[in-house]
Amino acid sequence: GMRKRLSDFLVDLPFRRLDLLPFIGRMLKTLKPFFPDISENVNNSLIGQLIFLMHRKEAIFGTRSRICRFIAEMTKCRVMPQGVTYS
Repeated sequence: GMRKRLSDFLVDLPFRRLDLLPFIGRMLKTLKPFFPDISENVNNSLIGQLIFLMHRKEAIFGTRSRICRFIAEMTKCRVMPQGVTYS
């Protein structure tokens, strides 16, 4: 219910609001011990979006870089494992 909606809301940020990514990473780091499913849903969604965009022929301007920055922030805050980031 609400946890799934929260994770979907965090992944579907407005395109121009890259300044919110560090704060979302810190918030997910705070929530991870209590609600690990929220961070798992965000991780899976980001990886899925990145894989979809890598296999797409035409590039959407800025979308790949936004997702890569989001993954970098999640790794920096230790929400996403480093092995997933480098694979």
